[in-house]
Amino acid sequence: LTEHGFHVITGKSANTYIGKYVIERIKESSYFLCLMTRDEEKVNGKFTTSTWLLEEKGVALALNKPIVLMIEDGVEDIGGLQGDWQRIHFTPKGFLSAVSKAVKQLKSYSGEN
Repeated sequence: LTEHGFHVITGKSANTYIGKYVIERIKESSYFLCLMTRDEEKVNGKFTTSTWLLEEKGVALALNKPIVLMIEDGVEDIGGLQGDWQRIHFTPKGFLSAVSKAVKQLKSYSGEN
């Protein structure tokens, strides 16, 4: 992302309550990219993703941030409030191709073609 001119903000290096820090970082951002990877395997062989990611996505939605959802194949139950936001599904082997799609989506939010 940085190679394409985006300043990446993460929740690392919090010197306060982590949740509060993450919310402030999302508020400061122009866009929200959520990388939903596999967390726990379910009985049906599908996976959950991190509850932190789901809550962060909820904060971004509440703050009306343009969102890019990257979802690892096999992950389900990502919540429903994001409605019809485009989802970019990926496998480990197809991750770089998915990142290229995410960059294009982010650039479209900023008005670039």
